[in-house]
Amino acid sequence: MNRELKNHRPHPNLLLREKQPAIQKMHDYPVFYGLFPFLFRFAAVRRMMFRVVSQTAIKYPQSPLSHGPAGTVRGGERLPWVQFRDSNGNLADNFSSLATREWQLHRYGDGAPTLQGMCDDRGLKLHVFPWNSTAKEAGLRKNAVYVVRPDGYVWWATDSSDADEETRKALSTLDSTF
Repeated sequence: MNRELKNHRPHPNLLLREKQPAIQKMHDYPVFYGLFPFLFRFAAVRRMMFRVVSQTAIKYPQSPLSHGPAGTVRGGERLPWVQFRDSNGNLADNFSSLATREWQLHRYGDGAPTLQGMCDDRGLKLHVFPWNSTAKEAGLRKNAVYVVRPDGYVWWATDSSDADEETRKALSTLDSTF
């Protein structure tokens, strides 16, 4: 009998309950087992939980890595997702460019040879996306320049009439910072 007790291992849930009092309390109130499925029937609760878990609501507007607004998109905010039709008529989106996890420039609208030269000099990729109503609804501004960090957040944005010169200055700051 003594040998049986020595080799007995408690169920893992019991160990977890002993170490974490919040889990212990939840197990004491079975109403949680019915409450959460009930709450998740509501779209507003699911949206709120998605924003909390996915961290899409995180913003860094006061960070030194955040500069300028262009449209309603400001430095320190996550780049908004925009879907468009590529030159072949296929659906594409601007987030596919973020897979490289590198600093990059985004422009929504017309191409910009000067920007391309600046990017080439620094080894940055310039992505020019077609302007459409989805981009406008997302808060982007036509022909504005957005410098996007490797984590998908906007570092710097400008929609000024002298965007090329402002971008050059910003990129030289980026060069000296990183």
